[in-house]
Amino acid sequence: MSTTIGSTLARHKGMGPGFDLMRLGLACAIFYGHAKWIAGSSAGPATLVNELVANGMDLDQARAAALDMSPLASIKRACHLALVPMFFALSGFLVSGSAERLRAVKPFLAFRILRIVPALSVEVVLSALVLGPLFTTLALTDYLTHPEFVRYFGNIAGIVHLSLPGVFAGNPATDNINVNLWTLPSEFYCYLIAALLIATGILFRPVVLLVAMSLVTAILLAASLLVDFGVTMGNIYGAPVVSYYFFVGCVFYQWRDRIPFRAVYFVLACVLACVSMAFPHGVFLAPAFLTYATVYVGCIGWPRLPLIHRGDYSYGIYLYGFPITQALVATVPALRGHENWLALAAGALTVAFAVASWHVVEKPMLRFKRHFGARVAPQTTDQRRPTTGQPAMAQAA
Repeated sequence: MSTTIGSTLARHKGMGPGFDLMRLGLACAIFYGHAKWIAGSSAGPATLVNELVANGMDLDQARAAALDMSPLASIKRACHLALVPMFFALSGFLVSGSAERLRAVKPFLAFRILRIVPALSVEVVLSALVLGPLFTTLALTDYLTHPEFVRYFGNIAGIVHLSLPGVFAGNPATDNINVNLWTLPSEFYCYLIAALLIATGILFRPVVLLVAMSLVTAILLAASLLVDFGVTMGNIYGAPVVSYYFFVGCVFYQWRDRIPFRAVYFVLACVLACVSMAFPHGVFLAPAFLTYATVYVGCIGWPRLPLIHRGDYSYGIYLYGFPITQALVATVPALRGHENWLALAAGALTVAFAVASWHVVEKPMLRFKRHFGARVAPQTTDQRRPTTGQPAMAQAA
């Protein structure tokens, strides 16, 4: 009998032993990439394209000039592009496991809210009421009465606003308070669509789900080729692309018992993902390969690290990394241009906040799950300890 993703999960009582480590690794990789940006060490292809166009260059020429198309540069760009999609693909895979266990919309949405909103609310409030007054260039009264201050609290409901009045305006990363919040609408829409798929039963019908995703994929491929839909010349994909990865992850979970778990396929998937992502119009060709690679790594039996198993700190790193790094650059201007020193200093503070967030906010709030009367579906042999959904946001940027 060949080894599959499903049988590998079953051997580990329904849990992918590498998922926690992967979330933490992705969060740290995104954090470091942002540290380079905040330190002023990297501008990114999209910024360079805009600068060249502003100086009179044709758009197509600007794109060609801004992008280093050498093999090594293409691989590096593909790795950077992959970070947020991997989070969303992993989230789709894990959330499907949670949905299959619950099989009801109300507890499904309640669990998602409990996992995301409490910690997000604390971070938004701290940014607006602590970082803002400390770093704004405005008088405190003007700051507190400014429309941007009020709008910033909309982040809690997924209405994204990335700036606070007069805060971090002099930093290399301009006035962004927490750019990671851009994934919020995509995350919420994915959960709402998933809830609809639960209500209709489509999420639990692998063949129907696969056919539907195949049709969507064909439409998206045509749109990317004909009208550049989803195509990016920058270093991050847009909301439609990362949302698509979420549902590819859902398909992989439903077909886990048919998908082989083999190292050779993992290597092949990595190569094909890099090749697809090296070309802007390969945006909807890469997801199947990258999702396989993501799930494969999550199913590997990595060594047990005590720190990781004490809590899920990836969400806290995701939430607090950017504003803490911005605050350090504003406080210590000498850190500009020194991304490694900045990453070390901000990283230590970020980990401290992430640990506190998990033990003081996130973990206690998850105890309220029992109040939503979830009916757990009968467990099969590969669902003795089903995977629990984690927010992609806890994993994105």
